Amino acid sequence: MWDHLRLNVRLWKQIVTYGLAATGRQSQLTKVAFPDCNAAEVDAALAAGNSLPRLHDLACGRASLARDSSGHYKQGGKGLKIARN
Repeated sequence: MWDHLRLNVRLWKQIVTYGLAATGRQSQLTKVAFPDCNAAEVDAALAAGNSLPRLHDLACGRASLARDSSGHYKQGGKGLKIARN
């Protein structure tokens, strides 16, 4: 997919501008887009505005979303609260 995006020069300039041209960032984005586990939690955290590194941990299964006693996700300052496993 990333090779295909490089062919679109205007789009690739924007990708470089936002710092997404590095292979490490690309692998994080790919993992978030296609998570191995916690797909529903990744979608909820993505919609809440969590940061990419935290979403990457969630998508890899190294973290999970914190829940309250009634089973709802806990809201944090910058999205949903993510607890490392």
